[in-house]
Amino acid sequence: MLVSAVQMDVRTQRFEENLETAYRHIREAVRRGSALVLLPEMFTTGFAYPDLEELARATYDESCRFMSRVAREGKIWLVGSIPEPGAGGGVYNTLMWYSPQGKLAGAYRKAHLFSPTREDAYFIPGDEVKAVGIDGAVTGGLICFDIRFPEMARSLALQGAQILLVAAQFPHPRAMHWETLLKARAIENQVWVVAANRIGKSGELEYFGRSMIVDPWGEVAAAEMAEKEAVVTERIDLGMIERVRAILPCRRRPDLYGDLAGTPAAGPQQGQSG
Repeated sequence: MLVSAVQMDVRTQRFEENLETAYRHIREAVRRGSALVLLPEMFTTGFAYPDLEELARATYDESCRFMSRVAREGKIWLVGSIPEPGAGGGVYNTLMWYSPQGKLAGAYRKAHLFSPTREDAYFIPGDEVKAVGIDGAVTGGLICFDIRFPEMARSLALQGAQILLVAAQFPHPRAMHWETLLKARAIENQVWVVAANRIGKSGELEYFGRSMIVDPWGEVAAAEMAEKEAVVTERIDLGMIERVRAILPCRRRPDLYGDLAGTPAAGPQQGQSG
């Protein structure tokens, strides 16, 4: 499977311009033969505080139509994060999967909101983590800050995810964190990680890009390290997952540390220290 991550500048509140930019890069990914294309976080509007709820309601339907049409036109899986208005008010940061038939196949609402930039004041947190099956593979979605929570990536891997898709607006000065966390999520779960980060500037924040595709061994298979718009493309070998797991079996011990369904590990036995 050939996959692409789009690295682009996201212009705050410039909806039509962002769609045009995304479309141009998606067409390049299609030209290369990509079966799946990942876009950055909030690629349609950026974090347009304090008008986010109004903007979400004004753009949501058109954003969905755009993703559906472009996925169908390119015969690709198209994944990207957009602002979704909540039924009772507020906004979700929602990652959406559109199939080559233009159908919505899955959605994930960002669970971990980044309080230093006041995401928690403007967004509603999601409450579900689920894997999404695509043609011949299982994917799991994470949005930016989510990559700091290894339990989430592990939960997706336990659901069968072979490819973790990370849509982000990850800024300076934390480029080292970004690279290290992406590699860690790949290594500890022995899966592929495809990450699309934006470039450019929004308010006081500057974004470094470094979109990349990391293999199950933790090696960077493809990346754009320069702060410029680009399409990062790599052929994903799903068979590598089982080969890596055969070389280095990582067998879990939930009896020691609990599982991800909330069941605690057994406490200390009599005569043992805690």
